[in-house]
Amino acid sequence: MKILKAIFFPIIFIILFFPKFVKADLPLFNWQVYTSLSNFSDFTLTNNGELYAASNGGLFILNLNNGQETIMNNLNGLWDNNLTSIYYDSQSQVIFTGSASGAMNIIDAQHHSEIILDIYKSNFIDKKINGFTTDGNRIFIATNFGLVAFDLTKKVFTETIIKIGDFSTNTAVNQCLILNNTIYLATNEGIAYTALDSQLSVPKSWTTISISNVQGKIPIENIAEQDGNIYVSSNNVVYKVQADSLDTLVTATSNIHNFTKHNNRIYFTIDYTLVNLDLVEFPVTLSSPSNKMYFFDNVNLPNTPINLNYPVIAFTNSGISYFKENDYVNIIPNTPSSNLIYRLTTDKRNNLWVATGKNPSHGFMKFDGTTWTNYFYEKYHQIITDGYINVTVADDGKAYCSSWGQGVLVVDSSNNNFINYNNKNSPLTGVATNDSFVVIGDIKQASDGTIWMVNYGETSQGPLLVALDKNKNFYSFVNCNQPDYRWYLRMEIDGSGTKWVASTQSGGLYYFNEMGTLDNTSDDICGVITTSNYPNLPSNQQSALAIDHNDILWIGTPYGLSSIFNTSSVLYNQKPIVRNISLLANQVVNDIYVDAVDNKWIATNEGVWVLNSDATEVLTIINTSNSPLQTNIINTIAGNENTGKIYIGTDLGLYEIETLNVKPNIDYSLKCYPQPFYVIKDIELIIDGLATSSDVMISTISGKVVRKLSTDSRKIVWDGRDDLGNLVSSGIYLVYAQSRTGNVSGVQKIAVINN
Repeated sequence: MKILKAIFFPIIFIILFFPKFVKADLPLFNWQVYTSLSNFSDFTLTNNGELYAASNGGLFILNLNNGQETIMNNLNGLWDNNLTSIYYDSQSQVIFTGSASGAMNIIDAQHHSEIILDIYKSNFIDKKINGFTTDGNRIFIATNFGLVAFDLTKKVFTETIIKIGDFSTNTAVNQCLILNNTIYLATNEGIAYTALDSQLSVPKSWTTISISNVQGKIPIENIAEQDGNIYVSSNNVVYKVQADSLDTLVTATSNIHNFTKHNNRIYFTIDYTLVNLDLVEFPVTLSSPSNKMYFFDNVNLPNTPINLNYPVIAFTNSGISYFKENDYVNIIPNTPSSNLIYRLTTDKRNNLWVATGKNPSHGFMKFDGTTWTNYFYEKYHQIITDGYINVTVADDGKAYCSSWGQGVLVVDSSNNNFINYNNKNSPLTGVATNDSFVVIGDIKQASDGTIWMVNYGETSQGPLLVALDKNKNFYSFVNCNQPDYRWYLRMEIDGSGTKWVASTQSGGLYYFNEMGTLDNTSDDICGVITTSNYPNLPSNQQSALAIDHNDILWIGTPYGLSSIFNTSSVLYNQKPIVRNISLLANQVVNDIYVDAVDNKWIATNEGVWVLNSDATEVLTIINTSNSPLQTNIINTIAGNENTGKIYIGTDLGLYEIETLNVKPNIDYSLKCYPQPFYVIKDIELIIDGLATSSDVMISTISGKVVRKLSTDSRKIVWDGRDDLGNLVSSGIYLVYAQSRTGNVSGVQKIAVINN
């Protein structure tokens, strides 16, 4: 699959956002965006055989001549990814896209993108673009605040119509149609039409037709022409437009998605069927519901095996299909199945796992760095539900998935084998109102291999924690502080085996240690930490937990961040030391990730905050103003110590960045690149293969030290300068590294060219 490089506006975008916009000690690079392209809202076909499909995850382009796939998103040509409309103008041979934010793109045949932000920057409350239609060099844009005219030659907006006849000001226009020098509008309050050469911005110029029910005026969603007559649809009804009325023509069995024309006849799409106005069905057989179906009678592709006598079909969750030779070909882009990124985790095999949440939700996903595997109910009925809030992968590679209401799902992704644990085959119990509605919070594997599960139950009798040992025996443990209080979801296990469990309400931070004896409760240690006894705890409600490399517990709350330095104190009846992190005072903390060098990555409602190891310094803040992020509300964050990659999850998709914070080697295996190092062109030399806690010296062959560096990572960069900030001369240099914690070292020769 081809990923477009930046063009036109994106060249500026990359200059602004993708250099190292942070301090030199925390370089971030190689941003990636992963959004869903399985649910297309609209699509069109060009005369050169390229199918453009718009989604809430960006733009998917499929070349029907050679099968080449291209993705465009906010990294490489789009302003944002939530596309709501698309249109092909065969005269100018350009594509128009509109988004929910009001941003508009004009894309030529070479996929060069020009971004138009006038609507986006306007003062209208709802700026969503619903559709386009052209009249020579003028394009009409249907929006949620009215109708806009745009001059294609001058690239300027010429008219904004916000009052249409007797309709309310800023009535949403859903579609436009031009016929016989008349423009027709399908709006949320009915149909409006007027002559193209009239004064469009004068309300009295428009004739309006409405029909009403008990809720008020009925919105008109689709509009098309057949035999000189205008037809429209609302919900599941097709109407014929008369001079001053809308006459009911057809009542479909379900809501109508769109109109399309084939052999000059109007067809309308419902979930599984394509029907014309005479109620004759077109012969298509669908196994899943469609979003839209379109014929392209006006496109001629003589040199391809594509049969355009059949419609192109966009599905709700299953990509797009077109008729080739004797059957339909289904294309599902290799992307996540949802933009809802609720929780992220990585496993020891370098896979990323994504849970999409409780409601709305779309199952869970696995990404191996190349391929997405999407698990949702429509595709895999064995997963029972689409509501999953976390995934943890055990040492044996099996994924333990926490569901919202259906217990624990254990997935062997090597053969797609599924096992479900619920209230029928385990001690897991449901909520007070429904014992079968079994909600599972975090699942963690202890150092002895035991799987621990948080059994959320609100206020009800039942276990708070359930353990599954290596022999598949279950053990259950109630809340020792308040047995019927089970408002807990998040959990971490510290180096002493203590389970720290976060309250979703105001129950305080719970801790429990079975002392290595699952079947003997007499030696269990448990308790709760609250703000009444520990005022440095920002709240009795906790939203995130993490254990760092020094066994310090980090506690995220809706009101800030704190930490417990001496987690083992609870085992010796000593008081834990709770520290409030003032740097994040009153920040909503949604998730915490500890990277390979012990930096803390904090997901908040105001972007990602990166703190140093002891949280005394903010290394950087990543948000919409300095990165490709489309929202500052960060649901979750995770990382891979082996690669240095950081994953940022939002409701608008997944973002990936690379860092130099990589888990160090046990011994040195130095690699320096690029070689030779052209200081002016390359800017930085990467020194890879370092051991733990390295001091790095760069010296001349004669032994003169020109630069000293230090890091706890496997990687570090050198900018070609000496300790005084001057660029070094061309020549051969030695990179010498020594571990501060072990008797290991390494050396590598490098060539530096400075001219």
